[in-house]
Amino acid sequence: MSARRSRSLPAIAAGAFLAAVTGCQSARVAGRSDIVRVSTFYSSQDVWLNFDQPPTLVPQGFKCSVFLTPAEGEQGAFGDGTIKFEIYRVDRDEQGAGANTLVHTESFEKERAYGYRGRIPKRYGWGYGFRIPWGEADLRGQEIMVVVSFVRKDGRTIAGQPKYFKVPMVARIP
Repeated sequence: MSARRSRSLPAIAAGAFLAAVTGCQSARVAGRSDIVRVSTFYSSQDVWLNFDQPPTLVPQGFKCSVFLTPAEGEQGAFGDGTIKFEIYRVDRDEQGAGANTLVHTESFEKERAYGYRGRIPKRYGWGYGFRIPWGEADLRGQEIMVVVSFVRKDGRTIAGQPKYFKVPMVARIP
């Protein structure tokens, strides 16, 4: 074993020990029940996902960051309720008026959303990084609307602004 390699083993072991003892920083941040705003951010280049193995160029979902803002504060916080995604297909008539058809929903209770928590606070505070499939729906070439909402423990639903996308026929999949 080289001298360089033997010196790095104790450093790796020490790092692993510290990670195990201290845990991830986001694990120590409690969920909030006073959420009043839902903000979503989508990558301008790599929003589309494919879940096939091996991957294909067919878009089957998307990724986005979600920030929940509590009543007191401007930075994102983790919530103790349910984060809900609703995906609608937008069908437009000749005048351009749209009729929305719900094609998929995905819900993340506090325990399920835990795995999507950011590990460190970002510019907008604590947030989540979700990868959302839309199930069996084939939305290639379709216009869709995504609505992300947060259902608080008191039953109140806080909805974010709807986001419209044109799903490509073939996508650049990261």
